[in-house]
Amino acid sequence: EGTNLDVVQQPVIKAILEQEKMPTGKSIQKKRSCDSLHGPHAPLSSASSRPCVEVGDLLECWEPCCANSSTLLLCPSPAVPPNAHFRHLVFELDGFHIPFSNASGGQEFSYKPNPHLRWPGRESTGRPFSLKPGNVLDIEGEGLNLGISKNEVRAFIGNSVCTVKTLTLTHLYCEPPLQPPQPFNTSSVLPEFIVQMGNLRLDLGRVRYDTEPPSSFPPQAQIGLGVGAAVLVVIVLLLILMYRRKSKQALRDYNKVLVQLENMEISVGDQCRKEFTDLMTEMTDLSGELEGSGIPFLDYNTYAQRVFFPAQGDVPLRRVLDLPEGRRATVEQGLG
Repeated sequence: EGTNLDVVQQPVIKAILEQEKMPTGKSIQKKRSCDSLHGPHAPLSSASSRPCVEVGDLLECWEPCCANSSTLLLCPSPAVPPNAHFRHLVFELDGFHIPFSNASGGQEFSYKPNPHLRWPGRESTGRPFSLKPGNVLDIEGEGLNLGISKNEVRAFIGNSVCTVKTLTLTHLYCEPPLQPPQPFNTSSVLPEFIVQMGNLRLDLGRVRYDTEPPSSFPPQAQIGLGVGAAVLVVIVLLLILMYRRKSKQALRDYNKVLVQLENMEISVGDQCRKEFTDLMTEMTDLSGELEGSGIPFLDYNTYAQRVFFPAQGDVPLRRVLDLPEGRRATVEQGLG
């Protein structure tokens, strides 16, 4: 950040390094525009960094900057060889050199190791990765957020953007498009998954969307099946209602029977108590009569008649017996 930055004609950021073996040659590539610094709509086919040049005993690696406004200058960090020893970073504004530490208030600039990405649980990228539409992609790695933020990482599936949601030290989460996109490389059938982190382009292989095959069931059969299922549901509901109605009726009848049994039990109990009371009264009266007049006894003749001829008024024993005179006295004595 600064002032009057939009008037600078050739803003450049340079990384000064020490290296034992210096590459030769000075080739200049096309300058990137401000749009490329904000993020293109397709992944870079190769690293767009410029080759480093030898300046005396040092190595200078540089990238052009872009004035976003009069107060903001966007500068991508230059790519450096892995075997170089980084010394410092400077801004070159139309020949005027400003060290990074002066522009950042004393904060030093440092390079971090390149990150490594891989599919979860997979070491090789030979087989396509199966992706269900709607799922978030989870990519494992090491050193993913060292020297870079989530907004600077771009992920692509084919020619569509996979929106980066979260970036941690070991995980990158991005939301893929719902529909399978076209491959970035037209010679491929499946879209490739590419992550662009600065000048580093990481190709993690192909992605296959797990889409369900179209149903071979004809629509007419589906409609008939739906109507049949609806009719079956209605029949089941009617049966359930009838069963509940019958159950309620049976419960009401059972309650009525219980009430009748209780009433009958109460009635029988009252009648038994009444009859028992009457019986006790009669026995008391009978006991009093027996105590007053004593127990009545029948004579032997009457007792024998009632035993041998019950419920008969005309007892044969009372008739005149046609017996010989010699036996008459003995028989009458026995009967008497």
